[in-house]
Amino acid sequence: MSDPSVAAVNAAANALGIQFARPDVAQGLAQDAEFRISQLIQPIVLLKQITNSKRLTCEHINSVLPYFQQNILLGYSERDDYDIQQITAPDKSIIYFAEDTKVPLQNITQEVQKEPQRASHFKFQWKMVNGAKFDEAAMKNSFNTDKVGMIAPITNIFANQFAQNTDFSTKAENTKLSLPEDLIDYFNDATDILSSENFDTLEFVYPKLQTDIGTAPLLPFFLKYFYAEIAEYLDNSSRMIPVARATLALVSNTYLPISLYVHSFLKIAFTLSQTVVVTNNLINDECIRQTAGDIIIALIKRASSEYPGIRTEIFNQLVGVSFNPETNYPALYGALYTLLNLDDDAFRTVIPHAKVIAERCIEDNSNSYADATHRMIKNTIKSFMNNHTAIDKKFAEVLKNFP
Repeated sequence: MSDPSVAAVNAAANALGIQFARPDVAQGLAQDAEFRISQLIQPIVLLKQITNSKRLTCEHINSVLPYFQQNILLGYSERDDYDIQQITAPDKSIIYFAEDTKVPLQNITQEVQKEPQRASHFKFQWKMVNGAKFDEAAMKNSFNTDKVGMIAPITNIFANQFAQNTDFSTKAENTKLSLPEDLIDYFNDATDILSSENFDTLEFVYPKLQTDIGTAPLLPFFLKYFYAEIAEYLDNSSRMIPVARATLALVSNTYLPISLYVHSFLKIAFTLSQTVVVTNNLINDECIRQTAGDIIIALIKRASSEYPGIRTEIFNQLVGVSFNPETNYPALYGALYTLLNLDDDAFRTVIPHAKVIAERCIEDNSNSYADATHRMIKNTIKSFMNNHTAIDKKFAEVLKNFP
């Protein structure tokens, strides 16, 4: 513990009008502060080294602070050439903004976009199964290089036409995109396997989609593929389970800019969760809706900083679906599963009122989906109690007496 640390604590206390009862209080606070800062220094310096930065900046610090449940530093930047201006809004509030006149936007828009270099060429581990390699010709029976180059990426959540036609080869004749050969092969191989309905092969794809680096250019194409699959095979669990699991894998990939496509991914998740179409297998249908709920939960976590109101909007939407007596059981199952697994606050808020839903499911015992919904609620309660040792007495009674 250093003297400057103690001096800083005393200065902060004086500024707030706080008087310590004993001098060792300031020493204890200073020691605690030094310990907390030391926990941050190592990962921050490591991040600086990984990014090959010449100096440590506020951006490095702000990238690490959220992992320690700490708020980012605001008002600090290595750039000091901003002219801070202010305007008065119609509601009389003052809005501050920075006008940067030094950025040559016109020159940037006229520059030729060069293909970024990636760290390594892709290795297609999933081509080897039990020592055997897939037939290259058979792998390209659905897509080829020309077709992939002609696929129009999804850039608008409201572009409904993307989900109404599955003929990839006729889309966007004027939108020919240039993709590296290895990315084209990657997309062709992945989508062919996802369409194969071969469970053993599919299990090799999901981990790769969740961990591979450098596949961001393919996100619009995967979205297009998922939309087409849903449009044609929504009532086929063998095709929808791979769509749901592959979507969850991509959304969970921390190397991908998911926040840029969050609305398009939400369309997929809500379609699979809330669709009235029921497949011919109840267990598979439950799996699809649960995976869709997991996608929604993952999107909320990934996009909460870019869309601060996303959790509230989705929570309110699902509450409206769950507690509407006109909601059919399949949609009720999907909405309620997502609500109860969203986070502890959502669970504690919803479960006391879900008693009405449980009683409705028990009364309608002739409906297999009603029984599945009631079973899902009970299993979620059991899981919550197993994962939380300290539950207040009043809430414990609510869980214990749940029908």
